[in-house]
Amino acid sequence: MKMVLNTKGNLNTHSLLEKVDTILNSQLNDFTQRKKEILAGIITSHAKDAEFSASFGSEESVIGDITTAAPISVYKWLYANGEDIDGRPSKRKLAIQTIDPDQPILDQESISIIRGAAQKMWDGKRTEAQVASQSISDSKAQDKYTESQFTYQMKGNYEAHLVHLANNFDDRIRTIMIDALGKKIYPLVRKVFRPLISDLDDFDLSVYDSLVIRYNSTEAMMVGNNNSNNSTVARFGAGQPLHRDLGIVSVNIMLNSDEEFQGGGTMFENQLHNEITKGDGVIPSALKPIGVGHAIAHLSNERHAGVGTTDGLRDILVIFLTASSNSSASNVESTIPNMEKAARLKTSARKKCNNCDTLEESILCRMMHQRLALQFSPADGEAWHYIGMSLREHAKTEKDSQALGIMQLSISCLEQAAKLIPCDGRLCNNFGLALETLSTYITATDKTIISGDQERIIGYYKRSVRIHQLCEQIGCDVSLDLAMVILNYGLYFANQDEFEHAVKILLRFRFFGEDIKYSSNSEQSRIINDGFRLLNFCEGKI
Repeated sequence: MKMVLNTKGNLNTHSLLEKVDTILNSQLNDFTQRKKEILAGIITSHAKDAEFSASFGSEESVIGDITTAAPISVYKWLYANGEDIDGRPSKRKLAIQTIDPDQPILDQESISIIRGAAQKMWDGKRTEAQVASQSISDSKAQDKYTESQFTYQMKGNYEAHLVHLANNFDDRIRTIMIDALGKKIYPLVRKVFRPLISDLDDFDLSVYDSLVIRYNSTEAMMVGNNNSNNSTVARFGAGQPLHRDLGIVSVNIMLNSDEEFQGGGTMFENQLHNEITKGDGVIPSALKPIGVGHAIAHLSNERHAGVGTTDGLRDILVIFLTASSNSSASNVESTIPNMEKAARLKTSARKKCNNCDTLEESILCRMMHQRLALQFSPADGEAWHYIGMSLREHAKTEKDSQALGIMQLSISCLEQAAKLIPCDGRLCNNFGLALETLSTYITATDKTIISGDQERIIGYYKRSVRIHQLCEQIGCDVSLDLAMVILNYGLYFANQDEFEHAVKILLRFRFFGEDIKYSSNSEQSRIINDGFRLLNFCEGKI
């Protein structure tokens, strides 16, 4: 069989999805029924989440109670310059920033009430004896009052659900939120994001959750310095890793002055676009609201991180907006926006598919979820990434004659993902792995066809390393992902018996040193140990 490894542009997205459907229909007799059950599950989870914050009021109910409409807050767009999917110059919209100094989203009195209630909650989770005797390095005591039920928890982070604060500590918070949502947040979000959410006009905005988050750099740094299991924290401070949110729009409101802390802010992965694709030498900075009470807001599916706060305390209020049908929907698929359906399908895959009886069932389960996500959001690069990697896993369960075609499809899906999310370091790492996997299914006579594609494999690994290094420079902890790609990159050269090249790459594991060598994260420990062993092996071969 003759083939060309680079399938870029050979298949359109419709053809790709038809090929995925063929695999699913051949493997699953009850695909249609499973699809219905999966969709019903995400609609149920959406309704449950929306009910949690229902007392803050939906867009229709809150704005309807306001007699005089306030003017839309003055804002500006923050962009990631680069090229669009067709290679033409573009200015990708990342987030908006409210900019009128006299018109914050929240005034100082409202902020004081919210912060005061959060402080009461956090203090209330500690007994007087704990406050008097607790060592800051006592992680078990820390967990008693910083344990998260929502975000990616790190040492030094505190959280409080605003609904919980309104219900149990200060009922004025509910009035504050209803007023801010009705007069400022809902009108602003609808005006700004309507062109970016194609079906927004069919839905009524609401809150599915809101959190007061405190980043305590002192605790984070002390925990890191006193406990080798968390020493990366001492390097990056208190923050959040790269992630996407559920819902459709996330609103981040600053609750204290940036004179009270150092570091912090939001880094969007796509801020790296120019440096990654053009090498312009410009390292972006984290984005922050212009001042206390002001906000930045962005589509929830824009991948971002909370840059580490390295000194002082940083308090923010994050409001996650969802939407529901404001008319009688004819079917269950019409009850929430397509963007949120895609997001919830991806999340559901992570939760549901790990409980399957066999590996093959788990792979097909993930493939189903990602296929449905692409049905509702064809430009979701993350879904293309995940379905490509599910196909790679599926190929390993098939005979070589069938596996080759599946791997070609995997590569095509990953190429589509790379067009949409070129700054995703995990994708670049996985693309390198997938290209290596494809080569194992090609016969010796066909090897010459892909002999020039070594540069492509190396290029994706290089890009992944560069992306993660940039994230570290900006202040984001990506230690696990960086270690993973360095291991894969070094292993690629080791498998080619190019041991000197492998050593140059793997030396980074010595730079990690004690910082993550004894990480409490089992996956990270495995990667670090494998990296050190591979480095020692390659050095012995030189």
